[in-house]
Amino acid sequence: MAGTVEFEASELAKVTEGFLKQGGNLGDLTPNVAEILVDKLEEVFEREGAVGGRTQWQPSQRAEEQSGQTLQDTGNLAGSMEGEWDSESAFAGSDVPYGKYHLPGDSEGERKVPVRDWTAIDFDAATDEVSELILNELLQ
Repeated sequence: MAGTVEFEASELAKVTEGFLKQGGNLGDLTPNVAEILVDKLEEVFEREGAVGGRTQWQPSQRAEEQSGQTLQDTGNLAGSMEGEWDSESAFAGSDVPYGKYHLPGDSEGERKVPVRDWTAIDFDAATDEVSELILNELLQ
């Protein structure tokens, strides 16, 4: 993918110790975690980067001229968020090739656009949602 966020099941070990001791399998929950990540990426676009205490992205010239949203000219990038998962982790991101040019660390030549890190989700909110998901599974 051109840009992704990843949530490894091992990162939740502290929250999920009881779940795992009872024979629970986090792999069963990874599709739901991927869905949460997609929702969080979509929120980044909706709020133009202003999530998790971050400031809004610098508006693009096109967005200012058209009273639109930054990184939403055609909607291709924002609309391309997809989740993937395996038994140990969940991913979400986009295969749109030009998405990487807005991310920090773009190494393909001279930067021509400001950094607008659309992968900078609110991890605290995502962790809360995943913890709630696990808790609900524990209570079943």
